[in-house]
Amino acid sequence: MTSQETNQNQEMLNAIEVEPVVCSDIPMAPSNLVSLIQPSVLADGRKQAWQQLELLRQKGILKPDGTIFDLGCGYGRMAYPLRSYLNNKGRYIGYDVFGPFIDFLSSAFAVDKRFSFFHININNEQYNQGGQATFCGWPIADRSVDTTVAVSLFTHIDTVITAAYFNELKRIMKPDGMLFMQMYRTNNPELVTETAFRTVRLEQFWLNLFDQFGCEIVDQWSGDMALNMFHDAWNVILKMG
Repeated sequence: MTSQETNQNQEMLNAIEVEPVVCSDIPMAPSNLVSLIQPSVLADGRKQAWQQLELLRQKGILKPDGTIFDLGCGYGRMAYPLRSYLNNKGRYIGYDVFGPFIDFLSSAFAVDKRFSFFHININNEQYNQGGQATFCGWPIADRSVDTTVAVSLFTHIDTVITAAYFNELKRIMKPDGMLFMQMYRTNNPELVTETAFRTVRLEQFWLNLFDQFGCEIVDQWSGDMALNMFHDAWNVILKMG
């Protein structure tokens, strides 16, 4: 893997000129919450969120009147720019295992009924130690979601939860719904690791998972998550079967 490949995602984002819009009626997340998610990487996270939203719009996977599920919404990094993008028919659903994120966002976005947030107490050694070991599903209706966005979500969860999440995505997403996800991949078995801080899996693992759930890769590019040069940060757009 070359450094050129590694930086492809950042180069694509840097090429997008956007000016973040400040929503005066919704407070920004406090620094004590933002700092929980790798602050050195997200120092310019607000601008990058707007750039990422525009990139996904250009790639045709977002609809202003669609239902968008933010899987691992964190402190609302994608929620803020989506507020300006969605029209009156659009809907946003944010989910995270870390309760304080959801408590803050539910309060902050209470003025906008298009936005809803929920927390499920699933164990995660980095963000929710002591949570439940078993995942029992999301409170989302069958075949109701147009687009799911999972920004650096699958880099922090184990194989069992990964499969369970894909099973739920299969249930909640509309036919031909689109999933954008980021994860680490490698073709070197010695680099495979599974921790809450960083999970790296063989590329073949992901390809097998996509086949299992009838997903089709419609676009993909390399990235530079945490600027790690030892395994590739993979950005993938999937069409759910």
